[in-house]
Amino acid sequence: MIPFFTKFNEININYLFTDKHIHTNWVHAKDSVSDVIDKARQIGLRQIAITEHCRKESVYYGAFYKEVDQKRNDKTDIQIIIGNESRIYDYNGSLDISNEIKNLSEFKIGSVHNIPVDGKFYKPAILGKKICQDLEYKLTKAALKNKDIDVIGHVGGQSLKYFRSFPMDYFEDIIMCCLKHDIAFDLNYTYHYKIINSLKPLLVKYNPYVSLGSDAHKLDYIGKWSKAGNILLW
Repeated sequence: MIPFFTKFNEININYLFTDKHIHTNWVHAKDSVSDVIDKARQIGLRQIAITEHCRKESVYYGAFYKEVDQKRNDKTDIQIIIGNESRIYDYNGSLDISNEIKNLSEFKIGSVHNIPVDGKFYKPAILGKKICQDLEYKLTKAALKNKDIDVIGHVGGQSLKYFRSFPMDYFEDIIMCCLKHDIAFDLNYTYHYKIINSLKPLLVKYNPYVSLGSDAHKLDYIGKWSKAGNILLW
């Protein structure tokens, strides 16, 4: 899977015109597959990954794959990758994904969403800042040993969303592990743009593979790095 990605220090203007973390209305985003593809083409993106949310019990994925596959065969000016985003299920780094989806998907993102504690999943907001940060870090580190993951999704995202911070030493260790395990770091516009000036020195230092993503759930978020990514080139 690594050929889909570029190391951080090798990001150029062409790579900014990619978005490898996009959602559609197949689950809970706003817009259709056709709308997403049309928007990406309108703004000049060269490559996208439609990475729909899934869980082990999800039954929609085969039909979703078929729709995207049919539509991408009609478009030759943009590369369209069919992927998924599944939550990190436990502290062994397992993903909440069925074998059927795993085998069909071309691109797998593992992300922290709700956080497991004693076999139950909890909204990060109720856990408190320190517990949320520590457990999100622990889940992410465990998942980086999972060979089924191509990209580690929106690192620190739950802590950033609910508590507006995630320790930089946690980021540093996760980036080092991405490099060690050849897993791409999801540089996620939704969660990381506001902290990019703090995050960038670590990415420069360790130079991991990076997947640029918007985490778009509506059309106006698609391709955000293509408009704001000059900061990555400095």
